Amino acid sequence: AGTFVQWKFAAYQGVFVSAFCSSGISRVSPARIRHRRISPTGMPVMRHMVLHWQDDKNVYNLNDQYMFGDAFLVAPILGDAHQRNIYLPEGTWKDLNTGEVHTVGKEGKTLEDYEADIKTLPVFYNVNSTSETVTPELIEGIQEIFAYAKTVAYGK
Repeated sequence: AGTFVQWKFAAYQGVFVSAFCSSGISRVSPARIRHRRISPTGMPVMRHMVLHWQDDKNVYNLNDQYMFGDAFLVAPILGDAHQRNIYLPEGTWKDLNTGEVHTVGKEGKTLEDYEADIKTLPVFYNVNSTSETVTPELIEGIQEIFAYAKTVAYGK
């Protein structure tokens, strides 16, 4: 069952990335433009958190959460889990699932036992991001893509 669940997550994430890159949702267009601007530099859109927080030793060994661009922290639920710990580095982070805002100092913060399941993708927006293309409309568009990817990967 674990392999099936992991395959389903891989399908979900793959559908999300594909939908993001080819979306006709106009709200997502600024992020696609930003993606095109980032690509020639060699900086991946999906990246390890250490690329942004080199001085935070807590991110060095994180292998189950990542940055999507420079503004979104993604911490997927893996396997059959219904909760997980999520590490937030310094900054102000808005939970796109709950709307809750976390202001985090240099020491970082771990959200212990964050409630979610394989169909809920925990995503946090870095309010301090310098990305000029992140707008409320973009965030709403990304949430639409999450819903679309979930429907494609899991049905309903």
